[in-house]
Amino acid sequence: MTIKHYRLTFSFMETILVLTNVISTIFMLGVIWVVQVVHYPLFTYVSRNNFYEFHNLHSKNISFIVIFPMLVELISSGLLIKFHPDSIPTNYFIVSFVLVLLIWISTFLLQVKYHGSLSNGFDYTQFKKLVDTNWIRTICWTVRSVIVIYILTLLVNSNIN
Repeated sequence: MTIKHYRLTFSFMETILVLTNVISTIFMLGVIWVVQVVHYPLFTYVSRNNFYEFHNLHSKNISFIVIFPMLVELISSGLLIKFHPDSIPTNYFIVSFVLVLLIWISTFLLQVKYHGSLSNGFDYTQFKKLVDTNWIRTICWTVRSVIVIYILTLLVNSNIN
């Protein structure tokens, strides 16, 4: 199926994949920056008596928000390597997917580990490691956002000209 409207001609499925990837990435960009510069710094203001409960609620609630968009982003990024508009070089999708993999690796090897330590109570060393290593994901999502917006721009421009 092809969309032909206002000189736009590209595969409907490829367009849906690109848009899904852009939306999930931009959503996660917003989440990661709020967590990195607003939420994590507030951890130090929670009383030690309440930190255990606070942290467990944080982990439960943030998981509810991020699991679905992260999965959508991962799957759509992987699919776009194979199923992408011909007008856009495959390398953009490969780099984008590698960044998603770095985010997932960082999440499960670093952030989950430090959150696990903090689930027993506040420890400044573990907290500092969590915040410092979370910059990996923050930077990756920021770079990914630039790439996916550029891909979207290429897609639109290639079909307008």
